[in-house]
Amino acid sequence: MLTDASVKLTNSLSTELMSLLNQIKLTDL
Repeated sequence: MLTDASVKLTNSLSTELMSLLNQIKLTDL
């Protein structure tokens, strides 16, 4: 069972990962 802290951590990690991927795509163009 996920705690509220785990959910927040996972969400922030997902956000960081998505922005990282977006930066990589931009530099590839």
